Amino acid sequence: MRTRDRFIENINENEENLLTQRINHIRKQIKKLYKHLHNTCAIIEPCEFMLIWGTLQRCLICIESCVSLVSNGYIGSANALLRQIYEFLVWAKSGIDSDNATLEKLNASFYKDNLSHRISATDILKAIKIDTDEDSCCETELKTNGKQMYHNYSLLTHASNISQQTPYKQENFYILLNSCLNEICLLFDVFLIVFSQYLDVLDNPFLDKNNLSEKEQGYLWVARVHAGEIKYQLPLYRREMSLKQNVCGTFLQSSFIKKWHLDKDKLH
Repeated sequence: MRTRDRFIENINENEENLLTQRINHIRKQIKKLYKHLHNTCAIIEPCEFMLIWGTLQRCLICIESCVSLVSNGYIGSANALLRQIYEFLVWAKSGIDSDNATLEKLNASFYKDNLSHRISATDILKAIKIDTDEDSCCETELKTNGKQMYHNYSLLTHASNISQQTPYKQENFYILLNSCLNEICLLFDVFLIVFSQYLDVLDNPFLDKNNLSEKEQGYLWVARVHAGEIKYQLPLYRREMSLKQNVCGTFLQSSFIKKWHLDKDKLH
């Protein structure tokens, strides 16, 4: 008996097979990306800690946690982590598009042990300006949709009916579970976008490479070589996600693809 069977009113083997295929595919992608992320770790930020690489690593761990929860049928618990994934993506993206001073400020706040006076993902979302150029989707629309999505994810972290699955067997279990998987895959697709942008930063690090030690320059060289080997693969990963997980383009991908400009005076 599978762990999730206790939540299902009527077990459908066809649905189970499709579900297993989806979960296995995501896990396979995560395993590859862990290796890629590890091999592209380099000293490129003017900070004691690495905000961008560190938040990408935490994001991937969070995605993996969601998939494990879904696999066992714990939809409510998996939904509660969606906001965390979203926040890690916001931190990583804001770090990539920051200048040195802003990046140092974000880094200090993210790793600060004292929770008082910390910058939150909400603060970042309020401080960003999205470079939409002449795109049909205006900045106001992107930011409004982004804030609404964040609000919806926040509702799933509370002890309310909308956030908690029922403790008994349900007829609509497969619908709820696949809906949760869809959200995970959408955020995973955005992770691939932000990771690709991180690989671009390796070519233009925040730090002057001439000021790095010989050992640090070696790390950067190895990371750049690996980035060159995998960067072309990321669009293939996204295409595979689209085909196997039915991930469609939304405002969210558009928001993270575009350049962000942060007003550091609005960061508290």
